[in-house]
Amino acid sequence: MSTQKHPAAIAANEQDPYDYKRGNFPRSAVDGKLVAILRPSRLDRALQLIAEKSRCIRAGEVHELILTDQLDAIPGSCVDRVAYLAFAEFAQGGVIVQGDLLTIDGQTIGELIGYDETHMPNHLNIVIGGDTFASGYDRGLILGGHFSIATRFADYRNLPKS
Repeated sequence: MSTQKHPAAIAANEQDPYDYKRGNFPRSAVDGKLVAILRPSRLDRALQLIAEKSRCIRAGEVHELILTDQLDAIPGSCVDRVAYLAFAEFAQGGVIVQGDLLTIDGQTIGELIGYDETHMPNHLNIVIGGDTFASGYDRGLILGGHFSIATRFADYRNLPKS
């Protein structure tokens, strides 16, 4: 995966509450298991990402994980290129924020770009930006595989003072 930061993670406006410095608040990772592995991909999906950069997730909810290689996508934009990864059941509640990292079975898949609410209230589409455009099936993901969505930032309050 590219080490270049997603454009939305770079703060142009210090008043932005999701500036990586201001949005870096202590929070638990959310994780769980994959309950359906998806095979399709599309080049014309037209997912409309909502403007909000964070979402609360409840324990037991099932949401869809979708990958795009449109790394310039930001909340409020449209995403056409999608590879469907999996449906994921969350083991506990928590808060996920644009810029968080998705890991599946120890492999970093990409960075959370945004959310599409097409299927709400049934499920949320969680859109992940990544370099490898491949479905969950083509990646070899397995039922029951472990996933995690976590902030990339440490809780700086606990780091030693220099």
